[in-house]
Order: sequence, then C-alpha cells, then structure tokens
Amino acid sequence: MRLHKGSLCYPCPQSPQYHLHRLLEWRPTLTGRCALVGFLILAFSFALPAAALSPAAESAEPARDKYKQPFASTSVWNMPIGSAATYVPASIAQATGWGMTVDQDIIVLEPNAPLTPVYFNGDGWSGGDRCTPALPNPFYSVPIPAGFIVPGATPADTPNHAAAILLPDGRTIKQAQPFTRCAAGGPATVLARYPDVDIYGDGIPGAHGGSGLSSIGGTLRLGELVPGGEVPHALKVNLDSTELWGGSGPRFRWPATHADTPNFYSGDVAALKMGALLALLPALDCQTGAGLPTPLETQPAKMLCWTLQNYGAYVVDTTGWNVYALATERSPQGDVETEFQAAWGFDMTPVSRNNPWSRDMDRIFGSLQVVDNNAANSVGGGGTPLQPLAPPISPGPDTDLDGVSDALDNCPAIPNPRQQNTDAAVGNGPGIPGDDASVPASAADGEGDACETDGDTDNDGLADASELSPAACAPFDLSGTLHASPIGGDITNDDDGDGNPAPPMGTDAGDDGPSWDTDNDGTLDGWECANGFDPRDAASRPAAIIGDVDSDGDGLRDSWEVRGWGTNPNMLDSDGDGLGDCKEAADVDGNSVVNFSGDVIAFAFAVLIPGYGKTQDFDLDKNGVANFSGDAIAAARFALIAGLCK
Repeated sequence: MRLHKGSLCYPCPQSPQYHLHRLLEWRPTLTGRCALVGFLILAFSFALPAAALSPAAESAEPARDKYKQPFASTSVWNMPIGSAATYVPASIAQATGWGMTVDQDIIVLEPNAPLTPVYFNGDGWSGGDRCTPALPNPFYSVPIPAGFIVPGATPADTPNHAAAILLPDGRTIKQAQPFTRCAAGGPATVLARYPDVDIYGDGIPGAHGGSGLSSIGGTLRLGELVPGGEVPHALKVNLDSTELWGGSGPRFRWPATHADTPNFYSGDVAALKMGALLALLPALDCQTGAGLPTPLETQPAKMLCWTLQNYGAYVVDTTGWNVYALATERSPQGDVETEFQAAWGFDMTPVSRNNPWSRDMDRIFGSLQVVDNNAANSVGGGGTPLQPLAPPISPGPDTDLDGVSDALDNCPAIPNPRQQNTDAAVGNGPGIPGDDASVPASAADGEGDACETDGDTDNDGLADASELSPAACAPFDLSGTLHASPIGGDITNDDDGDGNPAPPMGTDAGDDGPSWDTDNDGTLDGWECANGFDPRDAASRPAAIIGDVDSDGDGLRDSWEVRGWGTNPNMLDSDGDGLGDCKEAADVDGNSVVNFSGDVIAFAFAVLIPGYGKTQDFDLDKNGVANFSGDAIAAARFALIAGLCK
C-alpha cells in the first residue's frame, strides 16, 4: 500500500508506484468493481494456523489488559526475539523522502458504543470520495462512538486506515480497509473486509493489504512511546518497495499471506520480503550507541531501539515512495502523532530530514537485521526469549465462580463450566448435507443451556417439557425416542461415529438424527408435529421437501418455507404481523415493498460480490447459496409481477 506523511499516498512521478497509483485511479464499471472487490475478499479472507508455542513459562506479572495489548502471549505480536535467532543484514538504504512517516491503524475497542452500519465504497486509493456508501445495504454494523470521525481521502492523501473494531461480545475483532467515517453519528465505509480474529487468539491475519497481517497487532499504541512508557511487543513497519526482494521465488514470507505489488519489488536481500521480522542485534547498546553508526540523539528513538532489539518489527506494507513508516494508533481516545508531539515537543513525522529524530530513524532502520529463522515453529527465532513472555490476559470477573469469566460465559449467573449450548449447534450438524437442514445456523441464540429462557433448548419447536411426552405430538408417541438426552440434545446423525449416518441419508438404523430432527428427514420435529407428520418416521415427511408447490400462494414455494424460512406453507402471514411471508423474505431493505431499486439490485450485488450481506438474507430458495437462478431471478419476478409475492 502507498502512503506519505501521516499515511499520505503521494508517489513520485518517476517511480513505478506512480504508475500503480495512476492505475488505481481507474474508475471501473460495476462489473469491474465487483470483480475487484470479489478478488480482494477472496485473496485476504483466510486465517493462518495458530503460531506454535515456544517452551517458556508465562510471566508471573499481573494480568494483562486485552484492550492495551491483545492476543495470546505467544502471538507473533507479543513473542520476544529468541536467543537462537539468526540475523541477516537488511541493508535498508537511507530514506530520501520525509524524515519519518506513520501508517495510522483505526482501532475502536468500545463494545458498548452505538452500532454503526459499515457500507461498501469502491474508491480505494484513487483520492476520490470515500465518504459515500456505494451500495444500499451495509456489510454489517459495529460499535463506534458517535463522535469518532475518520476523514476520507484527497488526491494527495489516501491513507491505508486498516481498521480493527471490537464487537459487543468483547472478543471478536472486525477488520477492514480503508476505513472512513466522515460525519459524527454517520455511517462508515470500507473497500474490503478481512478475517475476523479473536482478541484472545494468535491475531495474525488482518487488513494490512500489503501482507494480510493484523490491523491491531503490532500497532504502536497510545501511552507507549511517552516518558515513562514502554513498548513491550513487536511493531509493524512499511518500507519502500525498492527495499523488498525482487529476485526469483516467493516475495513474501511467514506470517504474511501475500505481497501486494511484488512486480515493483527490486531489493537484493533475499531475506527481506513482505512479512519479514526485522530486529536490532542483541549486542547493540541503545543508550550509548555502541553498535550503531553514531549514538542516538532522542529518548523516544532509544525506546524504539530497545523494542526493536527485544521484539522486532514486521514488514506489513509498502510506502509507495522512499520513506520509512511506523504503524500507529488512531482511535476515539486520540492518535499517537498528537501524543508524541505533546510528550516530546517535536514532530513525529517531520518533512525535514535534518533533525535529531530523523537522523535517529536513519541510524535505526540502517542497522536493522532480518530474523531469518522466524517461523511458525520458532517465533522470534526460537530459543530462550530475550524478555519474559507477556502475562496472560486478565480474565475479568467470574460472577458464578464456574471458572469461565463473565466476558466469555454464555450463562454468567449460573455455574456451567462446560458451557453447553445446544442450539449453538442447530443447523446441519456433523454429516448432514448443507441443504438438508430445516433450520439455518443463525437460529442459534448464544445463550447457554443452563440459563435458557425460551423453554426450547434445541430450537426444534417442541418445548423441553414435551420432548418425551406421549401426548405432545398426538397421535404420534414421542416417549420411545432414541435420543439419550433430547432436552440437552445430540448434534449428530451418526451417533456411533462409523461414517454411516441414520436413514434416509445413510443406512445405519442404530443412529437417529440430531435432537431437533429425530428422524433425520430434514424437517424440524416441532414443525412435523404441528403439521401432522411423525418426527420419528423419516417416511412421514411433508411433500414440499420433495415437491415444488406453493400451497398458500404467497410466492414462496413450500420447500423454501419448510426448509429454511421457518414459516407455515399453508399460511400467507405465518407470524400475523400483517406482512406476507414472501414480502418479509424478499423485502431486504425493509420498506414493505419488493422492488428493483431496493431489493432486486441488492440480490444482484449479493450474487456478484462475495461476502456482500449475509447469505441467508439473500438465499430465497434456501439451498445454501445466493445465486441468480434461484434467488435474484425470483426477486426480479416478485418485483415485476404484481401480486405474485404476498
């Protein structure tokens, strides 16, 4: 990615990056833009394996604040350099542009803030309008304080703004790039989304598009590079593409998943690739300058020197011109550049190169080495860590004293150390094909069995108290069910694990279906009871599962209603709210009308753009995918033919 002072993107006309910048000014057609977004989402939406743990004991220090320093102690972002590290000189040339630059990461860790919709905007790095949503429906909504603003781009300022936003569950982090929110209380926009990560996990993947690495791990945070502070974790840096390996073979290395514009890389150090871990030699003395070309002149540079010696920094993006860049925090609490100026009395990103801070950056970057044996099984190079491991993240209060903190407990007031949550598994279950379940996975409510309040633990439409009652499904007797614990529920149709599931999907009569579909015929037990079918007999099943009729004439075929929507195929308005089942299913913009501008176009986007919206919202025929033939075309027919969709 390209950036300038304070994440500005301003490539020099004579550089290869300038031509890339001009290419990105292209305004694609709808099809081209959709293809671009699809490519980005596909390319960057997979997670890496967890980093292997190095043999070192957790520190006995007080518990760590997950908001200040997220991820596991053995994450690449928290793991110190090891005594077995092997070093190769990075030979980074002295920058010729500004004295120093930063790449701001947008970090919002306020799970109780108002939910803000995040929309697609296709501008990217062309310097155009990032403020205006380009599609009618948001990707998702995330908690963002109403007053937090992140300005859009200009032709001379196109920041990367990789974002990390914590969800209300207190552990899932959404990541996207470039993040923009131009007005207080208004919507936000992004171009591309990246993998979610768990704040307690390894935290490797993220929205730094040059490498696919984290939007928050490795970021220089507020309160760290200040008098009395410390930076006890790895950092992230961006380099000019002329520094990165331009020879044969891969041009990225673990933990990076790719390299952004490798055809422009022209460096001659084979170890210095996208994703490389850079560090200063352990023998170097940051205070006296021994081992550096000349002693460091500023205190913040000495602090960075210590961090780079003990934790290092990962190369996560390209700058697009000849400067160094450091990834820094911008959040509702402030930004590191402003804090730095107030703390030290000079600019963190000076234009001039003739000042103590800029000279210190030349000394440090010119002395960096590549930790050449950094790998998943030897994070930091292996051996004994140069610093103690970060203490474990504070678990927070545990009201019910079951060993699971309230923040993670699915039933925080009632002890349930096993965290059993039957309806979290409602959906297909092991061994059941994706289009055979009659309930979508979204039916799971996240509430543990110990404190279920709806009386139907497995969400099958039968109250727990009725699961074994002879009269609950008259004339069919449920008392002989094969389920060992239908109230708790089992989640498989292959109870003995022999690979042969219960009929009709297999031939093992000793197995039954999951607790919500006892006969394994793809229809919920409660729906079968309510509609005169036997939930213990796979041969007793609604014809709609096999046939293709619309009994109530609402526009939704019976099979669609029974298999996925959970509506009654014999009623126009199953929930009695005055809006027909079909309109509720096809009216995705919520204006009670199925039309082209608000609905059909959205269905088309859902088909064209991978990851647009939620699949279940646009999967009209409930076959598990959103496509033209079964979904977008059906929506178009509903919009064109008056009265077809009721």
